[in-house]
Amino acid sequence: MPSVGFCGGDQILRGGSMSESKLMIAARKKNGQLGYLSEGYSIPEFFSLIRPINNINVLMDFSPLIDVLHKLHHQTGNRALLASYNDLHNFWRESKSYRKESILMARAEKVSEKSSALIAELQIRIGDRYPAFYDKNIDEIQSYVLELKADCDIYINTLLYYIHAKAVLEVESFARDSVLVEHGKFLEDVIRKTYDSLMSISRHGEQFIIFMAFERPEEALYFLALEGKYTSLDELKLNALAQCTSRTVWDDYFGNQQIISLSYASFSDKFI
Repeated sequence: MPSVGFCGGDQILRGGSMSESKLMIAARKKNGQLGYLSEGYSIPEFFSLIRPINNINVLMDFSPLIDVLHKLHHQTGNRALLASYNDLHNFWRESKSYRKESILMARAEKVSEKSSALIAELQIRIGDRYPAFYDKNIDEIQSYVLELKADCDIYINTLLYYIHAKAVLEVESFARDSVLVEHGKFLEDVIRKTYDSLMSISRHGEQFIIFMAFERPEEALYFLALEGKYTSLDELKLNALAQCTSRTVWDDYFGNQQIISLSYASFSDKFI
């Protein structure tokens, strides 16, 4: 079977410079001679075939994701907030029907303004929900967390509208933007504060992550970053085992055996 590959043409034959080089596809015949299957391309011409012209990077359009998340997370306890959110979503959807660049840019700017205003409103609403769990029962705590989650879902969705509009206006602006990072940091701080507060009032709260690591490892990954102590579940498990005490027991077959035992509190599905 003849072999097929790339062949550097003119530079090899004529000893020319790199700018004179030609790349072509060739097949070596059974008699050893090369048969060219394509015309020669210069280096710039060849690379233009495998990468976008003018080095334009194409960003994936995540509009379908926004639509799906809106269907999942279009509820919140505040009707005025929900009205603003639905208005933003409908305005963004309707904006996609235009094709003139001037209209698209104007609409994107408006989406950016609407989403920024809603983000600011959500930050106030979420920030006012300081978690005070010390006098709450498990049902009250669960209700609080679910309400907070609904607001955070809307917050995340609103960030996506903001990001989408920003990409339309000037994608290069992300490299210089610090506001978006601050918006994300705000939500991270809220989640961490809520988690820490809940663990502090929970009986044996320090054992929660150990329980999750051994009993529900897939879900434990969600909490590992909030703990901030371990880089992996394996590290956490090894650390827990290292703190166990051992005792000697007699086995009729193996003789003296060292046994270590690990105990930790159990947590209900409602708590998790």
